[in-house]
Amino acid sequence: MKKIIAALLILGVAFAAFAADSEITFNGITAVDNRSSAMGGIHVADTSDYFTLLRNPAGLAFSGRHNLISQTNINIGGPLEEVFDIISGGTDDLMGAATDLIADNKLNLGLNLGGPIAFGGTYKNGFGWGVFDQFIVNAVAPSTVVKINAELDLDMVFGYGHAFNLGSFGDLAVGVSADLYGQTPYVKVQQNLLSLLSGGDMTEQLKDAMVLGATTGLNVNAGLQYEVLGFLSAGLVWNNFVSYAKTSKPNIDLDNLDTSELLAFDKSINEVGKGSLDIGVGIDIPTFWSLGIISEWTAYADMKDLVGMFKNDPLARNPILNLGFGTEMTVLKCISARLGISDSYLNAGIGLRLLALHIDASIYGKELGMEPGATPQLNCAISIGFRH
Repeated sequence: MKKIIAALLILGVAFAAFAADSEITFNGITAVDNRSSAMGGIHVADTSDYFTLLRNPAGLAFSGRHNLISQTNINIGGPLEEVFDIISGGTDDLMGAATDLIADNKLNLGLNLGGPIAFGGTYKNGFGWGVFDQFIVNAVAPSTVVKINAELDLDMVFGYGHAFNLGSFGDLAVGVSADLYGQTPYVKVQQNLLSLLSGGDMTEQLKDAMVLGATTGLNVNAGLQYEVLGFLSAGLVWNNFVSYAKTSKPNIDLDNLDTSELLAFDKSINEVGKGSLDIGVGIDIPTFWSLGIISEWTAYADMKDLVGMFKNDPLARNPILNLGFGTEMTVLKCISARLGISDSYLNAGIGLRLLALHIDASIYGKELGMEPGATPQLNCAISIGFRH
């Protein structure tokens, strides 16, 4: 019982408060494609499954017919090894243990739940669509300030890709997609940890620091996809090339919260030519020598945010963190082994396909800071879904 209480207290301290920035932003549906998490992140040249819709709309011209019926993804991130050691070893000095984690920039926890709303389809004529939901809670203590962020998202995505045959020079496709999203509610809190533990009313302190809001908007993505020789591909996608959002931030009275005020969107944000320009290449590795045991073997490399590399922004991430590499080997069309690198950390995972049932598990590193090794977060995820 003591260890259970210790675990709850540590999690409670971590989730007691996350990023209380003044702006509310939507970063896309991140809790669906667990396969990519195991192989170096999203690869824009990958057209092998339904989630081409979320990678590169131009790839819809090559992905063919896929149906997503339902999927649930659970992703937990943080200094998992350190927290497990504290819980398993037991301690009477919980605040000391939490302080040590904060001092090492290791008090960062994340919970990302995708589904069960996840369904849609892609078709041989290049069209694709999907409806997704996700719930995200993140907590971090980069210093004595503890921050918490929570959001509930619903996203509807529509895309189309059209290919042009270039004869012996291969095929070139262009595509566009749009996602209409809503975040209700979106909660941010930021508070000083020492103040929270000083003996005052913690509940009132958190309420005073809370930012509660909602947002709805539309993002437009554009892409190119080139395939040649039957095994080489390259992709270019500009995510959120056009963005439009309306947000609200009501006066907060948790005892008499007016939901109509929460949904009274009063601020508009329009952006064109922003977002992230990503490029990637892929190769289908020949497997004829395996006598059919290895049914598919692919490898990918990507570079994110090409435009950001040429900006003189002192707050930008190190470009090394934008590199991603991944490979996947499928045996007997049902068991997949995956390996990759993203955010300068190693990723790995496995997949099992039993007819329409897909089970995917992954473990990967994520960099929360601006430089490799600054604030690492270990993530573990598993997803169960039905698609064909």
